[in-house]
Amino acid sequence: MLLSIAGIDGSGKSTQVREVLKRLSRFPLKVECAKVDFHATLSIFDLANHLRGTPDDYHPWIPPVLREFTVACDVLRYSQDKLTQLVERCDVVLWDRGPLCYRSYASAYGVTDRHVSVIYDLVAKPDLTILIDLPAEAVVERIMMRGEKPAKMDENLEFLRVVRQCYLDIARKDARCIVINGERATAAVTDDILSLCRERIPGLGVLHYQMP
Repeated sequence: MLLSIAGIDGSGKSTQVREVLKRLSRFPLKVECAKVDFHATLSIFDLANHLRGTPDDYHPWIPPVLREFTVACDVLRYSQDKLTQLVERCDVVLWDRGPLCYRSYASAYGVTDRHVSVIYDLVAKPDLTILIDLPAEAVVERIMMRGEKPAKMDENLEFLRVVRQCYLDIARKDARCIVINGERATAAVTDDILSLCRERIPGLGVLHYQMP
């Protein structure tokens, strides 16, 4: 099973990956986490830092189609080189982000380039994508409280509203994507994710046991 956890920045994706991993580790399953290794995209950040004095100030100074094409190439390379091997040797792979995330952000930036779209068509498709949805206002509040990691240039209310709508629009067209309410307590969101795994992937019968 390849399970992708998606959502706008600050929605709790990485937190849920850790929590789901912790829960599943109580059972005789081989579970690993996956997250794209960005290599070419780092050059975009270096260029932004050279032009603007900070790696986060890349929009609109560096053409969105160039950035998103570079991101897509990194995602595809990770999918082909590492992700497929993880899926082959594990019972469950928890993918922090995934195709829905990258397509949604490309759409929010207005990138409709055919090459970007075709690249994502070649990326491994999750068996189930969980979209953790919450209003942009709530996300901005979380980001402002995130003292150890300052907000990036594109983590503003106006843009995150656009990103959220792009997520929802794309998710509605994918039968393997389920939207859940991310405004609740972390444990409640984790419970929902595990419940959806049981419903959608009956082969993972071990998940039918009562979670401690």
